Amino acid sequence: GDLYFEKAVNGFLTDLFDKWKEQNCVHDVTIVLFSRIFYEAQSIDDFPVSVRECLQTDSKGRIYEDFYRVIVQNERYEEWTPVLRQLRILFNEYQDLVLHFHEHMQQNLKMPKASLSVASQGNFLETLNMSLNLFENYYLDRNF
Repeated sequence: GDLYFEKAVNGFLTDLFDKWKEQNCVHDVTIVLFSRIFYEAQSIDDFPVSVRECLQTDSKGRIYEDFYRVIVQNERYEEWTPVLRQLRILFNEYQDLVLHFHEHMQQNLKMPKASLSVASQGNFLETLNMSLNLFENYYLDRNF
């Protein structure tokens, strides 16, 4: 079977953007990738000092960190093919980028082993909040 990502990009989003193009309409779109990383560590002290402020502990005592990657924010395009291409490329790199984020930022940094959570354990509500913050003052300076 297909991954949900493949179904979303190759199916739903492609069909949606084609339909918008067919109907000659545009909409504001925000696409955010989100992930939660669980670390195999017993305490925050197992981490370098520079990383500790990024970490949180869940109700089960697991140490985790949330990551968000905004692909597009409130964009209106007539042609979405480049965005879909960018999503496909990013998807292939995303796991490594997130799992080894701190090592990529600081060489020679020793981090405990990390693993991606399932989507249901990620912070979906924060992702929604990020995309909806624009509408907080939507009645002001509308762009249409």
